[in-house]
Amino acid sequence: MKRIVYILNSNGIGGAEALIKEINENYFKDVDVLTMWGHNNVQKEFWNFNHNGKVINLTEDSLSVSVLFKVMNKVVKYLKLNEYDIIQTQLKGSDIIIGFLVWIRLLKKNKLISIIHNNYEFYYEAGLKNRLVGMVHQFFMKRVFDKIVVVSRQDLDKFKKAFGDKLVVIENSINYEEFDKKENFDFTKETIDIALVGNVKHRKGYDKLNELFIQLAKNKKRYIFNIAGGIEDSELQNKVLDDSKNYNNIEVIFHGKISNINEFLLKNDIFLSLSRVEGLPISVLEAMAINIPIILSNIDAHSLIIDAKIKKSVLFDTIEECSNNIININSNYQMIIQSQYELLKQRFNFENMCKKYEEIYNEENK
Repeated sequence: MKRIVYILNSNGIGGAEALIKEINENYFKDVDVLTMWGHNNVQKEFWNFNHNGKVINLTEDSLSVSVLFKVMNKVVKYLKLNEYDIIQTQLKGSDIIIGFLVWIRLLKKNKLISIIHNNYEFYYEAGLKNRLVGMVHQFFMKRVFDKIVVVSRQDLDKFKKAFGDKLVVIENSINYEEFDKKENFDFTKETIDIALVGNVKHRKGYDKLNELFIQLAKNKKRYIFNIAGGIEDSELQNKVLDDSKNYNNIEVIFHGKISNINEFLLKNDIFLSLSRVEGLPISVLEAMAINIPIILSNIDAHSLIIDAKIKKSVLFDTIEECSNNIININSNYQMIIQSQYELLKQRFNFENMCKKYEEIYNEENK
């Protein structure tokens, strides 16, 4: 078995980190995790492995210019003292730092793999700053990385044009059989609990909640929005809370980071995502595994993982459509959960995903 180190930007926790932990605990065993700087969404006990894998935090300090230089020095020292067969980086920061250090030969060229967790626009388009950073990112990806893995089928033409034969598609998957399933549904009750999972920031679409509150306020039912995730934008959090107080039938509860996603989702009736951008969201797969109906923004990351016959009931382009899908869930939920669980079994098999990673780990470098 190859010895692997995953190098992450920070010690913050999101979907990418949840997937890495799942892989490490259930398939690969000789794996360490290295985080380069601190993040306000740290979850201290998250990386407690059920095997001997180590977690190395180079610093608890937030990223700054001075911290960046300290981190680069520390990562060089650590990787010179600890031999790994595979270095796998996650997100642009770690890609660029490790790519740069290998390019200037401060680090030895091991097998170097990058995992891209978002769409092409998120990495390389949009504003000028993002485009400039994206140019630097692509420079190192093309010159020093051996494989570039994308976790979703979105924007494949663009990624293939950029990276050619280095590109591999390995869709995110989960151990769906290990999840407890929701068995009892009652959408005739007066209160409906709606789960949202993801750190509180603009990209996740939480600012759209007020418009949804306006739509649902016309309905007689009471709606509780249970939000699980770290607070990256406290102003947005406060706005959502203030907006919710304007409606008698709306309540919002921020649960912060949660340790047991299965338990959290089972307490809810519906899973909702308002996201503007995603890769292949683990939280949506988890909701499918638990068998609660999902309602999702109509972005590529979502539409590419939804069974065609239920897209109208699941996906929405406008908040009015979102509201209608929530209100009409009683007539659609069985079809949604049955179709999505079948898709989960056919396409998002956890062991198959791990075997694909193992294949690229074992390939000889060209």
